[in-house]
Amino acid sequence: ASAKLSDLEDYTDEVYGDVLFHGPDFQVIEDMDGVSETGIAATLTGTADKGWPGDAWQVDAALLDGGLQLALLWADWNLGGHSLPTHVDTVQFYQHGTAPGPIHSSLKAVRYSGGKVVSDVVFVDADGRVVAEMRGVETTMLPGNTRAPGRERHLS
Repeated sequence: ASAKLSDLEDYTDEVYGDVLFHGPDFQVIEDMDGVSETGIAATLTGTADKGWPGDAWQVDAALLDGGLQLALLWADWNLGGHSLPTHVDTVQFYQHGTAPGPIHSSLKAVRYSGGKVVSDVVFVDADGRVVAEMRGVETTMLPGNTRAPGRERHLS
């Protein structure tokens, strides 16, 4: 699982406030690496570093939510409309508990058809270790909010 994407453009859209409606406690995207027609990458803050209460976390929930947030940003940037996450095939954790940050996350789009985008998300720690993966992340475009075409891509 690769954590790097090539040919990324600067992501200049607002991260929180339009596509993402998350309040401060759930704003886990710290720095955008960039976006392309095949993926998006960013640095995320995990559950512990975000200061979410509790010390018995079995998995890093903030990272998973950050991966879903990246999926929504990618769909909006490439397809010109808002979407919501509707399905995840698998989630694999390679460590127990929360992951100390920063965590680099990359999303690679797998396919797009019929208003649905399927992608895979990888989370990598500062030492280059994969800490978690989400496969088959599906987002579904919401009706009635699509902008004029221009960034629409049909992935193979």
